[in-house]
This record gives sequence, structure tokens and C-alpha cells, in this order.
Amino acid sequence: VFAIAQPLLKYFTFTYQLNEQEIDVKHGLIFRKQNHVPYDRIQNVAVKQWFFLKPFNLVTLEIETAGHSGEGPEVTLIAVPLTLRDELTERRRLANVGDEGALANMPSDVANSAGDTEGIQSKTLDRSVEASPDAIYKITSKDLLKFAATSPAFLTALLAISAVYGRLQRVISEQLLNTAMKDLGQAGWIVIVAGLLIVVLVLYLGSIVVIFIQYYQFTLTLSNGQLTTERGLFQRNTVTLAQTRIQAVRVSQPLLRSWLHMATIKLVVIASAKKEKDSDADNFVIMPMIAQNQVDSFLKQFVSEVPVENVQSVRQSGRTMFYQLRNFGLIALGTLLVLALGLSQWPRVAEIVSGLTIILLILVLIIPAYLPARRTQVQVLNEDYAFAQTNFLFTREQYYVPRKNVQSLMVKQSKWLAQRHFASLTLNLRSGSSDKQVTVRYLPSAAIDQVYEWYRKH
Repeated sequence: VFAIAQPLLKYFTFTYQLNEQEIDVKHGLIFRKQNHVPYDRIQNVAVKQWFFLKPFNLVTLEIETAGHSGEGPEVTLIAVPLTLRDELTERRRLANVGDEGALANMPSDVANSAGDTEGIQSKTLDRSVEASPDAIYKITSKDLLKFAATSPAFLTALLAISAVYGRLQRVISEQLLNTAMKDLGQAGWIVIVAGLLIVVLVLYLGSIVVIFIQYYQFTLTLSNGQLTTERGLFQRNTVTLAQTRIQAVRVSQPLLRSWLHMATIKLVVIASAKKEKDSDADNFVIMPMIAQNQVDSFLKQFVSEVPVENVQSVRQSGRTMFYQLRNFGLIALGTLLVLALGLSQWPRVAEIVSGLTIILLILVLIIPAYLPARRTQVQVLNEDYAFAQTNFLFTREQYYVPRKNVQSLMVKQSKWLAQRHFASLTLNLRSGSSDKQVTVRYLPSAAIDQVYEWYRKH
């Protein structure tokens, strides 16, 4: 009874009204709450639609404002007509341009959830619906499969399982483990390795399925300075982003995508509410998968103010490699030492580990030092934009940063680096409701000073 009564009470006690200057939302049975959201304070209206609501043309709207900093959006309208999104978009546009006369002439509508859909109408909607977008992109099934297959997302699940296994190992007695290994005999390690490979394969295939469902029929459109993404199989998620909220453009290349000469384009944006994990403000995907040689043309089409043609290829000096190798070397040697001491009580395992030591040194020591040394760079593109390229583990990140969006800049240089004319630089940006740091390390002071003077001069 409660399962049926609770949504019915919520339905009949939830109302919203489109007034001349704001949307008024009331909800609650015993404690009535009322939210007033002015149209000119609305930053974004996100749309979510489950597949079973599509025949009824009903959606969930999440309204975010500039001043809200709590968990989730400030206002959520569940099971409302899709036309309400267009109505709010039009009213927000009129409020931002200061057309109070047009707002006054628009009807003031009242509705309770999906119960009243007749009143949500506006003559101004015809113009927005008929307007053709400035640019449009829709992902192909082939590119979506490449995007899912080259994603390192399954590694997160693998780390979580490793943590769970560590806790289970504390519960299971050592005697039981030794008995099990004795029963398995010589094939014990083969069974363990085979089991681990099966677990990794299942996680990998599962991550492909999850990503395919999340980004199914991904579509990006540009219209009137607004970027709109739509994706999802069972639940269609539509997010409209004003280009004024873009803090930086980010081009990401994990190792597999780098080998395939493919990349993913994301945006660092301002957001008032804390996002869900798959829509983090530092991970707003506008192009899941694109050939590396097509990135510049794509950015020119959808983010035209970015001067991608001014980026120059820079090869770093060997001293940058030395500093990176020194840092990663200390971390890698320390890790291997702890691993060797921990396995000393199992001689057979210690023999296997000793045989893999050289390979581990190459993977854990040389490669993570070589990639940052080769990829890290920073340069000024013009008076308005700077370009920074970083590397974290095996992922290359490129940032196109507008000067107006740099909150602060920090140059770090020890006395030993100063003698060699090297330094590190950190650009602080806004990302979501917090900060984002873009750091390049161990570059020649001439490149760092150029960006520093660019920031101070302009």
C-alpha cells in the first residue's frame, strides 16, 4: 500500500508554474517547500527520458542555476511533457536578452507533474523547433565500439575487486589457503592465473557493454551558441551547454587510442551542482571517438574560436627525460622492493617475480618517464589562448585554455632547477563547482616565462 500511496501523494502535492520572470515549484505534504527560479539564473536544463516514457513524450527535467552548490540539480521535474524544456529554453533566452515585453505576453501555465500537458504551449516554440542546427554529428556503431573497446574503465572495476579480495584474504585463514594450494598441486598457479584472466576478460567485456549502452546513438548539435548532446539506450540523456560555460577544451588519448591514432574530445565546464560520475564536469564528452588527424577540423566546426592551427610541434630536451626518470625511478624501485619483501615467504612466487623484474622495470620505470618527457609542453597560441599538453601514466591530455578562464597561475622552480633554467607551471581553472589544475613539469624556463608574461600582460 505504501509503495502505491507514496508516489500518488508526491504526484498530487507537486506543482510547478511558469510565471512572467520565474518558474515556481511547490512540493511536500506536511512540510510544503517552494522554489523560485528566475529564468535568467538558469544555467542548464538537462533532459532524461526512460524508454517506457518515450511513447507518452514525457521526460525528467533537471534545472541548474548559477548559485546552487548542493548535491544534484536545484529543481527536478519528473514525468513532464518534452515541450516544457523548449518553453523554459525560450523564456531563459528572452530573459537573458532583456525582452521583458515578450516574457509578459507569454502565458503563465500551471501543471502538476504529467497531469496537465495542455497548458504547456507557446507560439514562440515554432521558431526554435524549425531552426536548423549550425552543425550536427552522430556517432556510428563502428566508432562507438572502438570507443568502448579502448576505454580503460574496466581497470577501475579491477581495482575494486582487488580491494575486496584483500578484505576476504583477512577473513580466510592462511591454513585454508595452504590446504587449497596443496590440493591443487602443480596446477595450482595455472588455475589461479587462468581465473585472473577470466575475471579481467569478463570485466573488459562488461565495460564495453556498459559504455555502449551509455553512449548509444550519441548525437552532438550546435545551434545558436548552444552545444547539445543526446545519448543512451534505455535512458536518453540530453544536456544543453552554452559555449560561455566552456572553461577549456580537452583532447584525451589513452594508450590504445594513441596506437590507433584516435582521440576523445571533452570539455572542462562550469557546473553549479555536483554531477553524477558519468557526467563529471571535467569529463563532458562532445566527441567520443575521432581520428587524430580530424581533431582540428572538428574543433573548428563546433568550437570555432580555438586557434588549433597555431599549435607547433615541440621536442623536449633530454634533461626533461632525466627529471621524469628520476621521479618515477624512486617510486618504481620502492614498489618493487616492497613486493619482493612481501613475497619472500613464498620461494616459488619469488622466483617468478625475479624473472619478471626486468620487464616490470621497463614498464613501471622507463615508459612512464619517457611518455611525459616526450609529450609534455606548453605554448602561447595567441593573445586569448594557450596550449598545454600533459601525460598521466599512459594517457595524453591536450588542453586549449582561454586566458580569461585562468583563475590563477603558479610557477614552481627549485634552486637546482633554476641553475639549469627549468621550471614547472600550473594553470588553475574552474571545473564543475570546484577547481581544475593543469600542470606541466620540468620544461625550459623560456617556455614557462612566455606563458607567465602572456597571462600578466593581457
